[in-house]
Amino acid sequence: MNHHVNNVKYVGWMLEAIPEECLENYQLSNIILEYRRECGSSDVVESLCEPEQVGIIEDVNYMSRCPIRAGFLNCLVNQCIRFTHVLQVKEDSKCQEIVRGKTTWKKRNNHYPYCG
Repeated sequence: MNHHVNNVKYVGWMLEAIPEECLENYQLSNIILEYRRECGSSDVVESLCEPEQVGIIEDVNYMSRCPIRAGFLNCLVNQCIRFTHVLQVKEDSKCQEIVRGKTTWKKRNNHYPYCG
């Protein structure tokens, strides 16, 4: 109607960049989106994602007591993968960021892809 893209479409585009191996062996457990600007229905969108680097834990007891790091520790125990995402459109020979996001994926308990 107003030629703008629905928010659900942004999520779909972000998930298209996730590696197939991740989609088969992990399930989406958390998503955070930061909208930067609107996208029109005629815009060509590029979806980029990059896995986040996981650091080495030297003191597991400290990590479990630290509320900021507790999510990180939980992710290691539950075998999580995290990605940083960017959706962008190219306008006048430069890229404009429309959405930035993060996804967290937990290891599946079963061996059947696409099953909860």
